[in-house]
Amino acid sequence: MKNILVALAVILAPNQFANAQTAWHGEPHLNVDLSMLENQCGYKLGEKLLRHVKSSASRIENQIMSVVIYLDVDPFRRAIHAKFSFSCFIASTTGSSPDTAHRTTARAEIQAEDSGGRYTRTIEWQREFRGIDWVGTIAYVNSIYGDGEKRTVPDFFLICPNKDGMTCFALEVEKTTLSKKESDLIPGAIREISIPRKF
Repeated sequence: MKNILVALAVILAPNQFANAQTAWHGEPHLNVDLSMLENQCGYKLGEKLLRHVKSSASRIENQIMSVVIYLDVDPFRRAIHAKFSFSCFIASTTGSSPDTAHRTTARAEIQAEDSGGRYTRTIEWQREFRGIDWVGTIAYVNSIYGDGEKRTVPDFFLICPNKDGMTCFALEVEKTTLSKKESDLIPGAIREISIPRKF
């Protein structure tokens, strides 16, 4: 938590700082958001992905830090507008310990999140995902089922490391629909994500 406050203090005026924990930040704060993502959530984007980043946003609320990274990915012959969504638990200012995420698969996480709901996401596939020096699973969703019918939704990928203490993260495609070939190639297009050794 202390690292977050120090990073935000560098760029926020004193009268803005009091509200910084629940405010969304835009493009000028990209470096801070990336630093928070690495130091608090344990994820670091590689140079190839960083070259395609357009903007970012972050917030801290109820001991949960959320970081959204907007970027273009190019799985096959065209740029796709998309966003990464990361969230993780952090220590509170009172010193209480944050919750710890337990390892799971992408399919199991989606099923747990949808359990008991009116709609369930249809998982098209789950595959092994290989980041930089870590492995996990990636699941692909492009439709939901509920009220007796199947509905198309934006292409969505959930990635879960096979590692305790690391939360899952998502990639959601914006403004377009992926072809089967593009969806198959997305895991390779976004694999340049590392987990620092301290995590």
